Formats: sequence, C-alpha cells, structure tokens
Amino acid sequence: MNIMFLLIPALLLAMEVASMAAVTVTPPQTSGPRASAETGDSELELDLRVSIRSDGFVVQSGSRRDRGTGGEDQARDLPTLPLLGPSPSSNSNYDYDGLEAKAAVLIDRHPEETRVRISAEADVPMQVLVSTMDALRGSDCRMAEIATGSRRPERCLFYESVVESGWVF
Repeated sequence: MNIMFLLIPALLLAMEVASMAAVTVTPPQTSGPRASAETGDSELELDLRVSIRSDGFVVQSGSRRDRGTGGEDQARDLPTLPLLGPSPSSNSNYDYDGLEAKAAVLIDRHPEETRVRISAEADVPMQVLVSTMDALRGSDCRMAEIATGSRRPERCLFYESVVESGWVF
C-alpha cells in the first residue's frame, strides 16, 4: 500500500514534466481575391482549376467574375484532355504531357501565379493525383529551387497545389 502512495504522485509528476509530442497540422488555405494595384478591384487574375475525371482532365481558368454563377452549366463546354487509352484505371492513360503544355501556356500569360486548385472523382487512384501535381509543377522544376528563392524559377509552372473536394466538372 505504501508503494502505491509513492507511485501515484511520481506518475503524476512525470506526466507533468514530460512534454507531449504534438504534430500541428494546418490544412492548405486558398487565398482570397487579390486587390489590383491599378484599379483597386478585388478580382482573381487566374483561378486555375483542374478536375481529374475518369474520362480525362478538365482545365478551367479565368477570374471568378468571368465564370459567373452558373459553374455547372458552363462546365459542359470546358476543354477536356481525354484519356490516351481505353482504361481509366491505369496511370499512364492520362495525358500528362498535354496538361503540362496547357499549364505552360497559362504561366506565360500569368507569370506571377503559382497556385492551382485540383479536385478528383472518388474512383481516381492516388498516383494519378500525384502525377497530375507533378505535371502542373513542370517536369523540369526542382523543389529545391523553389525553397531557396522568393521568385518563381523559370522552369517551374504551378507548384502550389491545393487539393480540394466537393467540385468536379
């Protein structure tokens, strides 16, 4: 009984002294609309969204003001990069080269942008999502170049990927 009276305070003291290891997790945040320096308007210059579907990619870009409120109705006419092969279950059937080419065209028009918002259907394999982020970042882009500089390296495209749920075109 005496040992119990000694062990309980010792354990309580050990719990108070021992530091708890906690990993802080912060989900990715999308930035709000930026204010234009010239006009003072609050508008996104490029709101690049890529949707990964079982039949290929859908790429949508433009300001929220340009898209309007009928996103579902307008999504039917969006350009699609179809699958290269008949089976969507294979990672190699998605057109990553075509997606990187579209990203290169968009980054030439908007060189200050680095963020892309990505969503995927529920049956899309995780490797397809990762390969999509790699294609949007650029095949020649190295993450070490991004970490060392404050500006976007020339070989990098959209390297800030935000994976979102809830919308698929």
